Amino acid sequence: MAAPLDPLAVTTASLLAGASLAEEGRLPALAGWPGLAVLVARVHQAAFDDPALHASLAEMRLAPTDPARITSLANAIAARMGGDAGLQAELQRLLDQAQQHPTAGGLVTQVAGQAQVGTMVTVGEAGDFHFHLPAAPALTTLERLRRGEVGVSVANLPPRNLAFTGREHQLAILAERLAAGTAAAVVQPQAVHGLGGVGKTHLVLEYAHRHLDHYCVIWWVHAEEPLAIPGQLVDLASRLGIPAAADQAQAVQALWDELRHLDRWLLVLDNVEDPEDVRPYWPPGNGHTLATSRNPAWSDLAAAVPLDVPPRAEAVAFLHRRSGVDAQAAATLAEALGDLPLALEQAAAYLEETATDAGEYLDLFGEHAHDLLDEGRPATEQTIATTWTVSLQRLREQAPSAEDLLVLCAFLAADAIPRALLTGHPERLPERLATIACDAIAYQRSIRALRRYALVKASGDELSVHRLVQVVVRAELGADRLRSWVATALTLVHAAFPADPTHSATWSSCERLLPHALAVTGHAEAAGLGPETTVQLLNRAALYLWERADHRQARGLLEHALTASEARLGDDHPDTAATLNHLGLVLHDQGDLAAARSSHERALHVRERRPGRDHPDTGLSLNNLARVLRDLGELDQARALLERALILFEACYGTNHRDTTWTMHNLGLVLHDQGDLATARAYHERALAIREALLGPDDLDIAWGLNHLARVVSDLGDRDLARQLLERALTIDNARNPDHPNTARSLSDLANILAGQGDLERARDLLGRALAIRKARLGPDHPDTQQSWQNLAAVVAALEHRGQSG
Repeated sequence: MAAPLDPLAVTTASLLAGASLAEEGRLPALAGWPGLAVLVARVHQAAFDDPALHASLAEMRLAPTDPARITSLANAIAARMGGDAGLQAELQRLLDQAQQHPTAGGLVTQVAGQAQVGTMVTVGEAGDFHFHLPAAPALTTLERLRRGEVGVSVANLPPRNLAFTGREHQLAILAERLAAGTAAAVVQPQAVHGLGGVGKTHLVLEYAHRHLDHYCVIWWVHAEEPLAIPGQLVDLASRLGIPAAADQAQAVQALWDELRHLDRWLLVLDNVEDPEDVRPYWPPGNGHTLATSRNPAWSDLAAAVPLDVPPRAEAVAFLHRRSGVDAQAAATLAEALGDLPLALEQAAAYLEETATDAGEYLDLFGEHAHDLLDEGRPATEQTIATTWTVSLQRLREQAPSAEDLLVLCAFLAADAIPRALLTGHPERLPERLATIACDAIAYQRSIRALRRYALVKASGDELSVHRLVQVVVRAELGADRLRSWVATALTLVHAAFPADPTHSATWSSCERLLPHALAVTGHAEAAGLGPETTVQLLNRAALYLWERADHRQARGLLEHALTASEARLGDDHPDTAATLNHLGLVLHDQGDLAAARSSHERALHVRERRPGRDHPDTGLSLNNLARVLRDLGELDQARALLERALILFEACYGTNHRDTTWTMHNLGLVLHDQGDLATARAYHERALAIREALLGPDDLDIAWGLNHLARVVSDLGDRDLARQLLERALTIDNARNPDHPNTARSLSDLANILAGQGDLERARDLLGRALAIRKARLGPDHPDTQQSWQNLAAVVAALEHRGQSG
């Protein structure tokens, strides 16, 4: 095989070829570097008395993208540099200069860096040199924002309320406080604590729209359900071009790290129930943060801006602007509605849509207010109930199916309801609603009818309903209708939520449906309905959070699901076993081995009886319990369980199945611990070969298998091969999952190999990164974190000893 080419010679040859392309106008970035002419002249000078170099230069200029001619030139430059140290130094100086150039620097650095590691250029068996000159990568939005490019912005604001009136004093307070560098939370005073519909969201939305030109990033987060907040922040990170990470907490932290370099951003957390819910997601203080909440207790996070119903004059101005009502009639109507903005909006929508005058509307309002008056009902709920009922009477005449749509939405999360939720599973809907779900025009007509009466808002492919409207809609249903609609909403979300959330391809769907799954399971539990479906949906939501390395939240959901399953389904129900199995996985990852063992043993006990000893679910429990037993040092028992599981999976699925390969890998781990290295290696290699055929070479499962094969290979004495396997595993992890505990495992194992080979500096760097990941994700007291501390301390001590010896 031909010897590798000198990286400096390769880079110089590439740049000389690029010079020819620049002359043709095909590489403008390189043409902008003045040193290019100096580089060309210096190589031509060296070629004056070097026939081989002269010939190679001439040949290259005839075909500057021909790999063979560029290879020949690189070889000639390398040979010349071997006898001319001055040429080598001058070429290096020109290269260093080029890398600092504002126009050509990026391209030159790319060429030089990839030539150094051999990824841009390929030297084959015959010494052929494949030269590729890719286009410079497009800048991410974040990079463009950092450069201060004009016209670059990121925003996901809901549509502006064009009828917004008044509130100038509160808007001025927001602007003043945010300009002073503090965060502000729009809350109601204690006197009206719990009041909805007062206009908090619209106030903040108006502020954001008025200040669009001030910010380069404005991001709106629906914060009612805390578990859904990280996914929305990850969406912002993606829009900015921050590399994706499976671990949501790390992705959010990466977002904060980047936002610290910007100062013109606004984050809105809308409808926070409790400030403590958003504390883990509170952004850095160099930008602007706004929250809306019914809770006034924000003293340590934000300055409170009390918001009450608007003055009568503003309510009257709104009605006049929105529906043309004269001042006297508007004042009478505003008084009847208690000046509540949500009620004003619904009344104005009715007046506009039906061409009813204010007096007639007041008569209708009075009639229904008397009908709906319930002792003990809050005044705001009574007001909304009345305005809603007035609108609904007219709505039933025009679009009766629209009422069904509104009632369904009352049992989902209030914001970001996907329109496709209904169209994707019409078979789960009542007949009238299923009919419009299958007819795009009828579906749109129903949405339009709800919008006309201000009962829903529509943006893009999503709907939203005010929370107070949801409360009133649910309250107006009789017990039987309420239970029927809860069952409908539950089965609909269950059908839509991915059955296997452990695959990354499902994560976007899981993220979008998570708040609706949590909302509808809460309603189902309150109504005592659908225990099996409820438990299954909670399990899917928890598995999604576990796969995103949000172990704390996943554990909370699973413990809740387990309590519900045991109470409603019984200790021996398959769904109880599934919940125990999933809880065991989370507990294991949290390092609570005793609790994980108990959970898996209980799951296995149930599954061996139902669905049976030879069912694949039983095989999963055998696998998972064996993993815990291995970590507890009970190797013989772990091996027996895995051998039984392998027989079971091969009988059910055959060899070429993901679950079969997992069992092979786990069995290989136990055999490794028992000292049977040859057999362990055989299992790992066999499982890897099957997985690569099933999943491709770059799947995260492949990285996991490479890591464990490398451990066996290392203990068999082949450290070089172990290093190659770990380098490949880390490449996959870095590309797909850079801040996950599994990546920390690859970092640690590679560092141990490097330390054993004497590369202490790189081992120290890798161990430092592994420690940072484990501290952030697993906590300082987790056994893996403690092991990282010890390994890093040992390498640092070895470096200090080397320095003293030197």
